[in-house]
Amino acid sequence: MRGSDVVLPLVLLVAFGVGAAFFLVPKGELDQEARLTSLSEAQALNLLNAAEEPLSPPLAFRQAELTAATGNGALADRLLVDLTARTGQTASIAAARADLAFRSGNLRQGADYLAAAHSLVPNDRQRQKLADIYRQLGDGAAERKTLSSVPVAELSASERMRLVDLMAADGATAEALEVAHSALSLAGQDAPALAERFAALALSTEQSDLLIQTTATWLTRPDGPTVTMSIAKVMTVRPRLVKTFAAAVVSQVPDARALLAKTFTEVRLYDAARLMLQPWVDFGSMTPEGWEAVVLYADRSGDTGPLKHLLQQMPIQEQPPKNGFLPLIRYDGEGALLPYQLWLTPAYLEDAPLVEAAWALTRQRPDEAFLALLRSTQTTHDQMLWHALALRLQGTEYFDRLQAQAGPALDLKSLSQGGSFPAARDAFP
Repeated sequence: MRGSDVVLPLVLLVAFGVGAAFFLVPKGELDQEARLTSLSEAQALNLLNAAEEPLSPPLAFRQAELTAATGNGALADRLLVDLTARTGQTASIAAARADLAFRSGNLRQGADYLAAAHSLVPNDRQRQKLADIYRQLGDGAAERKTLSSVPVAELSASERMRLVDLMAADGATAEALEVAHSALSLAGQDAPALAERFAALALSTEQSDLLIQTTATWLTRPDGPTVTMSIAKVMTVRPRLVKTFAAAVVSQVPDARALLAKTFTEVRLYDAARLMLQPWVDFGSMTPEGWEAVVLYADRSGDTGPLKHLLQQMPIQEQPPKNGFLPLIRYDGEGALLPYQLWLTPAYLEDAPLVEAAWALTRQRPDEAFLALLRSTQTTHDQMLWHALALRLQGTEYFDRLQAQAGPALDLKSLSQGGSFPAARDAFP
């Protein structure tokens, strides 16, 4: 067995200076240490074993380390016990005995030794190892105590979430909420997962004000959308609270109205999303972000009322969003475009091929619909709506041509039994 493969804590502690602080090496021992380094491990161990006088603590520690390297863990542990009797317990000895116990498969004894080492000389790596061992042992109380031994800011992101979970599992929801709230302010890439835990705890403890304030704070941050989405997912279990929650949050961050509307739409909290849209319906003054929210809401919910109202109130000199008519086509068919034909100019349709295809079908021009559908396959498009429009060409020469030119991924023949536009509210989840 190679020496580099054994007694990892010993090697790490010596490398980081803990072993050096373990004992003050007398000057006379330095020459002997230097001599040992020039020998092979086997030669150095033979020399130490042959010593007639009791070895100094540093050399006795080295003897135990080299003994462990031979695979004789039991003897190495006895040597460390003898050394402890001479010097008292130290972090180096405790860590070394923990390593030997782990190698022998005794996790509980190893955890006890490692806990002793950690209490004497705490460090992050040792704490993480100890918490992981307790987790393997199923000792949640000890794991929680270990993770609680340092401020939340000193824990890793995964440790913070684990501590929250342990506290919640123990029924300590108030403490778990406090830790989750503190950890959320520190979180990086793990913020969405932590936000779900925080939101669930806040709801279970009736801390809606804290949830509102925290959400409002996150909405001003670059990663606000992902965290808000996590919170919204949790809110689906308490739908009666969502409208009050949404109104309170947007009152603090008015600029987040569009983001909240889109977020609530994504998780099917349509009533709250509709509430976010209402000021635009009442007063107009749309922004690009507002249009995105209105169109998404109409497309996902099937409630096209707000979108129709805003389109009807829009001045003719303004241009609708490129995807603004897609929900109307989806739920009402291509004939829904007739009231808005003034905006369906060649310039507008050039950038909206699905709308162009629907408009061509409305005017009984299958050739133009074919070309528009074919052109849309070269861009990112709504495939389900594309198929629905393509099926309108069934019975014409353009249907087979479209199938042939669009490729096998767009299997129109397998869909040709249907053809009606979905009208159900949740047809497009």
